[in-house]
Amino acid sequence: MFISYYYFSKTKSFLIQDKQGRYKLSGTIISTNADTKKAETFMDTLLNSITFK
Repeated sequence: MFISYYYFSKTKSFLIQDKQGRYKLSGTIISTNADTKKAETFMDTLLNSITFK
C-alpha cells in the first residue's frame, strides 16, 4: 500500500493506493487552528485503520 499525505495549516490531505494500482482513496480533513493536533491524530488513526483486501 502506498500512502502519501500532506499537512498544511488547516488542511490535511491524503492519497492511498494499493500495490496493484487498482484502488485509490483520497480525502481531505479541514480543521480550525485550535483543533490542528486533534485533526492530525484523527488522520493518523484513520490511515492506520484502512486495509485493501
